[in-house]
Amino acid sequence: MLKTQDLTQGKNWLSEAQRQQLGDVLRACFSNVTPEHYLAEHFDSPTADARSLRLYYAKYTAKCTTSSTDGSCHHTSINEHTIDDDVGRAGYKVVGFCLLSFTNDRVDKSIVIIQASAGFLPEYRRGSHTFQFSLWQSFLCWLKQPWRKIYYADAMLSPAMYRATAKHCAVVWPHPQHEAPTSLFERFNPQGQLSAHNNLRCLVEFGSHSHYSAQEIAQLKASRALEIQYFQTVNPNFNQGMALFVIIPVDLRQFIKTMLKFVGLAQCSNHKP
Repeated sequence: MLKTQDLTQGKNWLSEAQRQQLGDVLRACFSNVTPEHYLAEHFDSPTADARSLRLYYAKYTAKCTTSSTDGSCHHTSINEHTIDDDVGRAGYKVVGFCLLSFTNDRVDKSIVIIQASAGFLPEYRRGSHTFQFSLWQSFLCWLKQPWRKIYYADAMLSPAMYRATAKHCAVVWPHPQHEAPTSLFERFNPQGQLSAHNNLRCLVEFGSHSHYSAQEIAQLKASRALEIQYFQTVNPNFNQGMALFVIIPVDLRQFIKTMLKFVGLAQCSNHKP
């Protein structure tokens, strides 16, 4: 069971130890970008008006290193920067994160744009860890200003992240079962590329790309999940730094339909033999 800690920029933000451990996660997730650059751009730059962050912690265990001289086992921590600034997290290390950034549109002041970034060490990339946090933070953003137009509008590198989002959210663009508003993709991704599959400006060169082993690529190619298949059809070069630009409207209709969908998924799960 992972422990979590929520941080808000401007109130309580990252300690040096947390930054060190996030660097380990970032190195395991992305290529062609240094942790320092990623942190500066996504966590510290003044471009966003607000940021919310959830850190995920796991208990660290000692690693046995066999001595070449006497064959004895010497135990060392798998990460020297363990979090010990809180009694509830003593002996734990950061294994994942979910970052949400909120930006007031510079042209249309009635629009708020939400962007997200997430990553986990390979052994913790199971389950939809980030969905509930992202949904709740988006709901809070809407609740504080329901008269504004709020959109999640950001690039997704990972087919798994797209699936976790599209599987649970009621309205997601692009999606094989939802007609996408072309104007919004032209508005939010004007420099993006058109997908040959849907003629939608929903592709974007990301610069960095996710670490995928040959086995992981094979598993994605063989996946029977609708969302995974669709992601790869629309964005066949996802493992070469091409991201899928995804837009999600954040409003009351979205929350009601998403909750109904969530209840339906839970009931289907409970009825499985």
